[in-house]
Formats: sequence, C-alpha cells, structure tokens
Amino acid sequence: MIAPVALSVDALLDGCGRDGGRFTEMHRQLTELLLAHGELVFADADGERAFVKAIRELGKVSALAGKCWEELLHHGRIGHATPPAPARVEQIIDLPELLAGWEGVVDATVVEPDRAQLLGAPPTEVSWIPPDSDLEITCHDCATASETLAGLQRLDRRRTIRKGSDRERFWEERLAPLVRAAERVHVQDKYLGDNLRWQLEQRARSKGPFELQETEWLLRRISETGRGLTVSLYTSYRSEIDRRAIVAALQATTAAHVARRGSIERLQAFLVSTEVWKEPHDRHLRADKSGVELSAGFDRLRTRKLTKGFTATYLYAADVEKLIGEEDTLRDLLNEPPLQLL
Repeated sequence: MIAPVALSVDALLDGCGRDGGRFTEMHRQLTELLLAHGELVFADADGERAFVKAIRELGKVSALAGKCWEELLHHGRIGHATPPAPARVEQIIDLPELLAGWEGVVDATVVEPDRAQLLGAPPTEVSWIPPDSDLEITCHDCATASETLAGLQRLDRRRTIRKGSDRERFWEERLAPLVRAAERVHVQDKYLGDNLRWQLEQRARSKGPFELQETEWLLRRISETGRGLTVSLYTSYRSEIDRRAIVAALQATTAAHVARRGSIERLQAFLVSTEVWKEPHDRHLRADKSGVELSAGFDRLRTRKLTKGFTATYLYAADVEKLIGEEDTLRDLLNEPPLQLL
C-alpha cells in the first residue's frame, strides 16, 4: 500500500495563502499521508540534497512544519530514480518534459498550484491525470484528496479480508507495493515451516493437479516482484526430526519456486524451537519500514479463493518497531546460525 511519489521542493515554502496554524496543518496532513503511503523519489542525490535544504528553510518559517518533514526523513521511504531523472520536478513547467522524465518512475507528482496549472491541470481540479497518461499531478495543499494517495488510505481502512476473496488481489493491493519498495523482507509465522512440511508430504502421497501452498506461493510472488532482496523467514520446529523435515521442505521449495537469478539475492530461515518460542502466534510480513500484520496464519492464503477470512493491519513508521522487536526476540533465541537457502 505504497505509491512512489515525486515532490517539487518549491511546494514546501508555498503557503497557498495559509499562515500560522493552517500552514502547519497543511504540512502535517501531507507528511502524514506520505509517511503512511508514499515512497519519496528524487531525481538523483542532488535532488535529495535540495529537499533537505528546503526543509531547513521551511523550519525557519514554521518549526512545527519543518519537524513534520524531518520525521518523514527519519521514518519514511526515500529513493532515487533509476536511472536518474533528467530534471527535478521543481525544474519542470512543461508537461511533455514531466511525462518524459517521470511517467513510469512514480505514480504521482506533488507540486504547488501554480506549477500544476503551468503543466496543464485545470485550475478547479485538486488532482489531474493527463490524457493517455498514468501520472497523477496533484497540488500539495490538496494531496489528501488525490486519487493515488487517498485511494491507498481508503484501502488501509478496509482491514477485513473476507472469505472468498482472491489471494492474488490481496497480494497486488497490499503486499506487492511493500515488496517493490523494499530491500529486505521479513516473514514471520510460527507454523509456516510445519505447514509447508505437512503439505508437501500430503502432496507426495496424492496424484493430480494442486495449487501452490502458501509458502511456495508467497516466495514465488516475492521473487517475481522485488529487486535485489534479502528475505528472512521466521518459523518454529517441535523436535530435531521435525526440524530436519522442515529444512528439506524449505530447500525443495527454494529450488522449485525461487528464481536463481531473480529478485531475491539472499534467502534465509530462522528456525526456533517451540520450547523457547513462548511468544503469541504473531504473523506478519515486513518490508523495511512498513508491514502488514495478520490476525491469522499465512495458511489462510493456501488457496486462491480464501476458505476463511482474516484481518490485515497495515503498520508503518514507529508502529512497525513492534514487528522489528518480535524478530529481534526470535533471533536471540537461536542456538545456531540461520539456515541459508539462497
């Protein structure tokens, strides 16, 4: 539930006729939305430096507004266009130039109202998508109503994944955007390994077509979606015999469903004995600074059409520290190095 966004740094100091508390509130709303659902993409390193400089200037006008953007720098997702964009958004007033440099790189550009009109946006529209384009142009004072970011905010509020839902839609709407923006992905489910072992054993005894089991499906989707990822799995085992069977199942799954030259550069599993894993059965997928916490195990995603529903809670910024703490606790319980699968 993340969208790559390009920002005109000139928008930071454009008050849109607002002053005092209204000026600060405008920045609070925008940074809160970007913190939750945006990956801020700069043309290059110089673009990021210009952004940091603009934050300092903003802080002289409004200390509170400046702090909002500093928090985004600390907790948010920041990236550079690859390859570098020909020009920064604040350097562009021509629509063809904007589309040539940024369409396909980001989903939306956030600019000041005057620039939006120079780019062709109707003066009465808070956001605009040019004809035959997928790039949204939205004004920084109305970004909370943008199709891109506000749409993700609405999706976030719909936490119930109902019985009969399509797991592919769940992936595309809620998990894939996190993976695309990440360098590291962490999947935690106490029974992930045991469920995989059991499913592969059952499949070996039967004949006929079968759907990908949830771990197979999840690793394949991550492998198809991310770029240069380190993926860590956290699961448990009951006995040494059980552990060996889970290791074999994970190795077979890696060989069958993770492309050797795909987007996963490193795949590791942290196997923790149930004798020491006393924490509640927490389930989540975390991608760097964002995550989705499930109310039930990943086995709810065993079939394409879900046979049981669950809730999915999107976490970001300070709230994701809870997930990181759970992972750190499990690492501390390990008696041996993690299993290196790739």
